[in-house]
Amino acid sequence: MGQPVAVTKALTAASDNAICLSQSPGAAGNLTINGASASGGVATLDSQRRVIITSAADDSAKTFIVTGTNDYGAPIKDSFAGANTGIAQSNLNFKTVTQVHISAASAGAVKVGTNGVGSSPWVLFDSHIPTPNISFAAVLNSGSATIQVEYTYDEVVNSPVGSGSAIAYAPATPVPLAWLHPSLQNLSASNDGGLTFPFRAWRFTILSGTGSWTVTGTQGGISGP
Repeated sequence: MGQPVAVTKALTAASDNAICLSQSPGAAGNLTINGASASGGVATLDSQRRVIITSAADDSAKTFIVTGTNDYGAPIKDSFAGANTGIAQSNLNFKTVTQVHISAASAGAVKVGTNGVGSSPWVLFDSHIPTPNISFAAVLNSGSATIQVEYTYDEVVNSPVGSGSAIAYAPATPVPLAWLHPSLQNLSASNDGGLTFPFRAWRFTILSGTGSWTVTGTQGGISGP
């Protein structure tokens, strides 16, 4: 029987301009990081979470590149298309944001901040144990929030795409690909469930709310020689 691994996460309230206040870039380049979470040109968030870019006009043909770090301090970079008068969300979860780049002049004002979505770091699963299985206990500690438990078959340690030292991901093809646990979805109250097949890693994602959750994964099976 493996040792239980417990992960606790909570998010503060969303703020759509916590990273960059409203601005209208006239050409390709970096936005000014000057929101309430920024200091010295770096935005530091409460916990790693998705970044959103809100466009007042059609920026769907523009590419935004967000650079920063995750909860572990590892450098990450995410590239994704803007929205047509609305919100574009990053694929990755950022603890800090050090740069937000737009590929061309914006069609109107843009601002950068957070929504109510954020994932915990990935927790590795030992897929080499014979008859692998894992049980999850998801406990709402306080407040109100909705979560889901996810797993992936992809590598979570070194999966860079593109250039530079940051762990980067191609537009619209985030790696690792997260699969939903079949029963631990849209949870607003404590619950449990398990998986009985091998995979690479697991995590949980807060979908909305500011409550605190702890998800504990306990892996079973007989270790090999």
